[in-house]
Amino acid sequence: MEFAESICHMDVRHQAIMRGAQTARPRQRHGASRPLIGETVRSPGSRMCYTAEWTPASLKTMTTPDRVSLSEEIASWDGKSAAALQSTYERHCAEEYFVATILAHVADVALQRAATWLLKKHLETGHSLGAAGCRAIFGALPVLEHWESRLHILQCVSCLDVPEDESAGLETFLDACLESDNKFVRAWAYNGFNELSLRFPRYREKVDGMLACASVSEAASVRARIRNMTKRR
Repeated sequence: MEFAESICHMDVRHQAIMRGAQTARPRQRHGASRPLIGETVRSPGSRMCYTAEWTPASLKTMTTPDRVSLSEEIASWDGKSAAALQSTYERHCAEEYFVATILAHVADVALQRAATWLLKKHLETGHSLGAAGCRAIFGALPVLEHWESRLHILQCVSCLDVPEDESAGLETFLDACLESDNKFVRAWAYNGFNELSLRFPRYREKVDGMLACASVSEAASVRARIRNMTKRR
């Protein structure tokens, strides 16, 4: 198990910190010799303390000895079976570190197809991401390589809070997706621009013109999604 140490003042309260994850309360210690996640610990003989924090390398240990971890299941996915991912979701979705594990793998090119599928499934079932989780997703946009990974995130955009300072990065990602040869990716990229315009009025004129042109020039399946989208605007 690995811990990252961040120096803080002595009056820092117990915190639960996980990069890109939703906040979680630290559990009570039961004779453990190492600090729990989010536990503020005083360094012996010092006026300083540190906060224990999980790192991605330790995520694979978050399981019982007789059970395969979520990270291991993601890594062993055959790249084809949606049913296998559904089973993985059902086995692990209630775990405390489910979202944190997914977010840790979204930026991993080898694992991001499965991770983004699981994220999409989680949001579709009514869950949400906190501000830090949303920023983790936006930070991973430049390294989403496979079209399925991009598609999964595009399908999540409506469920994500988009901070003002992340809007330009999202716009760049959507522009790149419009250049995809895949019709599904392009269709959902237009949907992403629609979401962007609904949240930030300054994009409205650009998106209106974009959708008008695409309604004439795009493939039939893409035009169909744009028609459905504009009906709800």
